Amino acid sequence: MSQAAVLESKPWKQRGMELISEIAGEGQPFDAYTLTQRGLEKPEHPNAWGALFRAARGKGLIEVCDIHPSARPERSGGLCRVWRKAQP
Repeated sequence: MSQAAVLESKPWKQRGMELISEIAGEGQPFDAYTLTQRGLEKPEHPNAWGALFRAARGKGLIEVCDIHPSARPERSGGLCRVWRKAQP
């Protein structure tokens, strides 16, 4: 079964948290658009992105490491946080 098919069978927030954990474990900085590029569909409301990343940070999975212009087309280059795996 493809990753996208597996992702679709779980609630959006759960899929997002699992994907954040996976991407953070790879050791490279990432932003919210990375999740979209990896197959996570857009949430029902755009504010869900912020809630997802706040929850991941609250669980100690990730931390902010930078900001940059978003590559997401609908953001028109607005600034977004860049995340990495939380350091001990």
